[in-house]
Amino acid sequence: DGCEDTNEDTDDDNDGFLDSEDACPMLAGTSSQGDVLGCTDGDGDGYSDTTDAFPVDGTQWADLDEDGYGDNPDGFQGDACIIRAGTSTEDRFGCADTDADGWSDLNDAFPAMSSQHRDSDDDGYGDAADGFQPDQCPTEAGTSTQDRFGCLDTDGDGWSDLNDALPEESTQHLDSDGDGYGDNAEGAQPDACPSEYGTSSEQIFGCLDGDADGWADTSDAYPSNSLLWSDVDQDGYADQQGTNLSDDCPEVYGRSTEDALGCPDTDGDGWSNSADSYPEDATKHEAGGLLSMQNLYIGLLVLFITLSFLGVMARRRSTETAEPAPLPFVPTQVQPSGPPLPPGGLPPGWTMEQWAWYGEDYLKGQ
Repeated sequence: DGCEDTNEDTDDDNDGFLDSEDACPMLAGTSSQGDVLGCTDGDGDGYSDTTDAFPVDGTQWADLDEDGYGDNPDGFQGDACIIRAGTSTEDRFGCADTDADGWSDLNDAFPAMSSQHRDSDDDGYGDAADGFQPDQCPTEAGTSTQDRFGCLDTDGDGWSDLNDALPEESTQHLDSDGDGYGDNAEGAQPDACPSEYGTSSEQIFGCLDGDADGWADTSDAYPSNSLLWSDVDQDGYADQQGTNLSDDCPEVYGRSTEDALGCPDTDGDGWSNSADSYPEDATKHEAGGLLSMQNLYIGLLVLFITLSFLGVMARRRSTETAEPAPLPFVPTQVQPSGPPLPPGGLPPGWTMEQWAWYGEDYLKGQ
């Protein structure tokens, strides 16, 4: 009837809700959920527009943390964190997102870095190629930081194995000439010739070594002889022993060549002072005079004694009687006796010796 009459009309707005329970008794409405009944419900979700946090979204109506995402998990953009306001939108709605990259802190590998959120290999470097410190090996964990991020770095020097010339030596990574010795002068086995390929490995690394003995040509006294490399006394004879150029006095300068190599030779006659009876006279080196005569007498005496001894031994052997050689053994041949003679005696023309040997055959043939 359109008139306010509490005594006669119990549903003044005719919306199906009694005035006693109708929160809007003079305005027809369809809200039927919650504490407000019979009021306007624009989205038809049962909640009145006055209490509906989302009056135009029929799938949401409550927003406990007031972050703009509805509490209904089955509704549009349901809030995954209903009691804590959040702004995440990528992996879930309405959860904390510290770096505001859209990914919730719960699912952000880098919650304080807005340009990265995923780290597939869990090595601390993000997968986003255009983000901060992007992982260039996103499917393989790595610790490299110098040439690229997040790739395998076996020696832990910061340079990835992909770009480390010496991947197992942490003090070296660059080898400009590719000879196996690093350019870092303060690292292990530093290349003394970093711009020139070399194989030297003794004291000086990575320089030319023509004879391949390990010693660099610049420090090798014999760069063309692999058996020799040093000459401490600088006399032209090598310190290494066992060759035809080995110095017999390696720590003392010398030019001797006859009895020894590289030993002091004051008079320059080729004989070392220790073997030269006249070390200051180049015209002679052997002792003469009385000493030579004494040596001659001693030699003759030794020869005489030797010859005398040999003569005595020869005479002794000639007086010894030789024992006769034993006669050879000749076995005695036993002559057979033969069979008994036939009644008529020996066959004509036979001898007893023939009968002894062949008589039995004769009897068998009769």
